[in-house]
Amino acid sequence: MKFLVTGATGFLGKHLVNRLLTEGHEVTVINQSGKKPIDKAWENVAVIPYQGSYEIFSMIDKVDIVVHLAAFSKLYHTPDDISTLIDSNIKLGAHLLEWMVHADVEKIINISTYFENTNGKSYSPLNFYAATKKMFEDLVVPEFN
Repeated sequence: MKFLVTGATGFLGKHLVNRLLTEGHEVTVINQSGKKPIDKAWENVAVIPYQGSYEIFSMIDKVDIVVHLAAFSKLYHTPDDISTLIDSNIKLGAHLLEWMVHADVEKIINISTYFENTNGKSYSPLNFYAATKKMFEDLVVPEFN
């Protein structure tokens, strides 16, 4: 299978990509830097740099499934963090969903945060980060139902 993974240089992402490669899958990665870890297993991984523009998606071949792990997380944000939180947690995902529709990719695994559900409520975000993760989830549901 062919996978597209966002957030592949984070803790979960590195382990997921390594596992996918070990199992013989093809992997393409989107990350902010366009760099990949110094890991021999990653030598055939295509890494696409995302700098806030939809145009990068033209560089991606058809994939079978998208795993969206990318996020910018801050427990306590400052006013200067708001744009980065929105760009990382909503805009990238919105670009991803738009590309998936046009590329006829129907499967996505999105990893969110338990911070969306505090105080025993079904939706009570702990912070702005959690709220942006929920905002992206709200985009996914109508797009893929």
